[in-house]
Amino acid sequence: MALSFFLARIDLLKDIEKRIIVFDDPISSFDTRRRMTTVSILSKYAEKAQQFFLLSHDLYFIKDFNERNKKCLNLKIIWKDSSSVIIKHNVKAETLTGVFKDIHTLQKYQRDGAMDDIERREVIRCLRPVLEGVFRFKYFHFIKKDDEWLGDFFSKIRQCDDKSPLYRLKELYDDLYLSDINDYCKQYHHSNPNNFETPIYDEELRQFVDRTLQVLMYI
Repeated sequence: MALSFFLARIDLLKDIEKRIIVFDDPISSFDTRRRMTTVSILSKYAEKAQQFFLLSHDLYFIKDFNERNKKCLNLKIIWKDSSSVIIKHNVKAETLTGVFKDIHTLQKYQRDGAMDDIERREVIRCLRPVLEGVFRFKYFHFIKKDDEWLGDFFSKIRQCDDKSPLYRLKELYDDLYLSDINDYCKQYHHSNPNNFETPIYDEELRQFVDRTLQVLMYI
């Protein structure tokens, strides 16, 4: 009701192009239809107002608003060095999920490197899920069980004959040492009791990230 009254007051303004409009978390408890209607209404005001500020904790609402308003400047408040800091915010990247989010993590490491071992371990964590996810999607006929993983798929590649759609991956398997990627990840898996004591070397990690992204391009 409060939002409805506020929207009605804005509609009565004769000089909206001179106004600065601020909305603070306007979609609490909204269903999908009302969320999208609100995005549409706010976008209309954003185009007309002199300045428009939208504050929200809901990343997906912000993402929807961004898709309607390409000129947005996205900012985020983070805690850094015992203080609150405002930084530019990549909403699209943060709202990625699953394999797409993991691929983005690998690409970011390839481009920018990592600040510490926490970030490096997250990069290593992404290697196997990325390969498994893409293999499961493209070769769904060959991975029919939930308990078949990357090593199982590599076995299918090694054992297939020249009539199998997997046969062309044999060259990939040999040239890019796919089994090495799997073995490398196992060192840092939570099932390894010494995973946190195993050192991470950037040069080695970068090779496996590059190799993994090459595999995605090939398959």
